[in-house]
Amino acid sequence: MYPWALPPSVTTEKLWRQKIEYENFTAFLIRAILFFAVWIFIATRLRKWSLQSDHAGDVTAEIKLRTLSGPAIVIVPLTVTFALVDWIMSTELAWFSTIFPLIVLAGQILIAFAFAILWLVWLQPHPPFCAELTDKHFHDLGNLLLAFVMFWTYVAFSQFLIIYSGNQPHETGWYLRRLAGSWKWLVVSIAAFHFFFPFIFLLFRAVKKNPRRLAFVAAGIFLMHAVENFWVIAPTFYPSGISVHWIDFTAWLGLGGIWLGAFTKNLQRQPLIAHGAAKVENSPNRTVHAK
Repeated sequence: MYPWALPPSVTTEKLWRQKIEYENFTAFLIRAILFFAVWIFIATRLRKWSLQSDHAGDVTAEIKLRTLSGPAIVIVPLTVTFALVDWIMSTELAWFSTIFPLIVLAGQILIAFAFAILWLVWLQPHPPFCAELTDKHFHDLGNLLLAFVMFWTYVAFSQFLIIYSGNQPHETGWYLRRLAGSWKWLVVSIAAFHFFFPFIFLLFRAVKKNPRRLAFVAAGIFLMHAVENFWVIAPTFYPSGISVHWIDFTAWLGLGGIWLGAFTKNLQRQPLIAHGAAKVENSPNRTVHAK
């Protein structure tokens, strides 16, 4: 799967020998453990202090949240950048892009908003959300979704434009593989359903204020982003055209199912509305339920 994992006897590539000090199994494993340790630490601390702040209005917990969140805004993108270089970019020995990790990060934020919209639309008819969620909440989420649709498209097109203008073989080869054969139809689909149609729909307030319509757009973005991830990775191994293996589905369903199960189990452990937080106390409908 990774060219740098080949034994020295198999390859004579000069570039492989230049990268082997950084890209080797031991270093790859150590970095992966470090990345997960950092992410798990930040996530668990933020969740713990957030719950303390929500339940009791704990000022100390709020201070801790802000103290950690500042450095985390730098630490998380930095570690994710190195992780993406290891896990995705290094599948191709001679391809480099300084903006590629930013594209993936922008996509992660985009589908996070899409997932949040889908989940809130699902929960809206049920208490306590039926008394708390308003059209304004969905309108704001729709605006955030639109912003990151545009930002993701901007950085993704920027990478393409820079590589196209530079016209360096070790860079253009990455795109040539992803435009060859039937792969080009995925490019058309991604352009249409990951940017063009969502962008048009999200310009209308009537779409953003209507939970069902907004959920439809969010679901489309979520599914097309999965297709975009497939398009980014799979042509490395199937350069002649689209080739789908059963593992491509089971990997998504298996890992996604585990994550979704853990996510829903966590939701059941705590109240879904933060009664002690100031941001909830100031909600438009909060006075109806204040005690």
